[in-house]
Amino acid sequence: MSALDQYQRAIVDLLFRKDFAKSLEVLGGGEREQHRWRVYRRMARSRLSDAIEASFPRLFQVVDAEPLIERWLDESPPRSPYLRDVAGELALWLKPEVLPPDAPAWTLALARHEWAMLDVSYAHQEEGAAEVLEVGELSFERPAVLTPAHRIVRTGFAVHRIPEDLEDPSRLEVVAGAFALCLYRDPATHEVRVLELSPIAAAILEEVAPGTSTVVEAVRAAAVRESFEIDGAFVGAFAELVTDLVERGVWLGSR
Repeated sequence: MSALDQYQRAIVDLLFRKDFAKSLEVLGGGEREQHRWRVYRRMARSRLSDAIEASFPRLFQVVDAEPLIERWLDESPPRSPYLRDVAGELALWLKPEVLPPDAPAWTLALARHEWAMLDVSYAHQEEGAAEVLEVGELSFERPAVLTPAHRIVRTGFAVHRIPEDLEDPSRLEVVAGAFALCLYRDPATHEVRVLELSPIAAAILEEVAPGTSTVVEAVRAAAVRESFEIDGAFVGAFAELVTDLVERGVWLGSR
């Protein structure tokens, strides 16, 4: 390892190791220089902590942010060079054993929901939208185009119903169950909205989303998954679902 590699590794370890004494030895300098490195460590970790806390407004009203974030930085620090990705990395790292003993059973579900909301808000502009508008036709005999600014989320708790401002988190009741959600960015307001889906509607969107099969093929695959009949009643309900998703800017058209 070259001297430059050692120096760079020492800086990374300074920021993200609980015991960073060896890093200070590699970086060298007197007491004044080492004091500056300690200040730099605090500033960098504080900036990451601020970004994470802002990303989970509900989660950190339920659990204490500081010890959780500090442990994550020590055990599994961010790998992405982009600040916007750190919340997602924390959400993936979270597991029951790192949470406080008194954390609600729905804590992880809430963290992943809030990250999904943020991820949708970050999503790039709708790819393929111009081509769809030029075609001007929605056909079930071709693959569908859905906005990239959407996510289908399945969760075991109704965390999407938790208000952003919690007066008393300890008294909050979150319903358990099998919930399927479509998170999408409103094309007019750019706000992220949540649409509760039936299991059948969620399965259809999950099959349709890749855009590799025709809509008819995707619906048939969903029917096998959810064991429902493609009859007259279904066709009417499916047409209403597609109309609603088109109006919401989720279903853009066909390839």
